[in-house]
Amino acid sequence: MTQKFATVVLVIAVGLVLAAAPARAQCAVSDNAADPAYNDGWQNGDNGGTGFQPWVLQAWGSYAGMFIGSSVANADGLDNGDSHGVANDGDIDVNGRSWGLYAGDNGGYAQAIRAFNSA
Repeated sequence: MTQKFATVVLVIAVGLVLAAAPARAQCAVSDNAADPAYNDGWQNGDNGGTGFQPWVLQAWGSYAGMFIGSSVANADGLDNGDSHGVANDGDIDVNGRSWGLYAGDNGGYAQAIRAFNSA
């Protein structure tokens, strides 16, 4: 066997062993706007739930920001959680609360960034 061929076989063998090893990583994270951390609103540095680092919230422009509100009337205009009589139409509230961002014209924008805690 040549050295080049033996190296290729070794690399393939190691790759097969690593590919066959079961993945044991698990990502258990959770948060929602109804968490008590947001009872006073949603501000930069808030940190509710589990498995996340604090929020980094930024807004630029004269009409941009973030808020806690309800998604119930967001798209269908009905305050009953139904879209044209269809229950569970995708409203995303938890206990009546969701996060929201807004930005107007003239280059305004808002962003909400949140990293996972390290494993």
